[in-house]
Amino acid sequence: MEVPCCSNLEAFVRQAMKRAGKEVAVKSFILGIDGERKRS
Repeated sequence: MEVPCCSNLEAFVRQAMKRAGKEVAVKSFILGIDGERKRS
């Protein structure tokens, strides 16, 4: 069974960038339990 364990990680990163006043490229994707990319 696959469950989202880090669903808020992207929001944390974006909030930290906003607070720091910095803008960097962020790429988000989902990995399955077999290590393959599920979707972007």
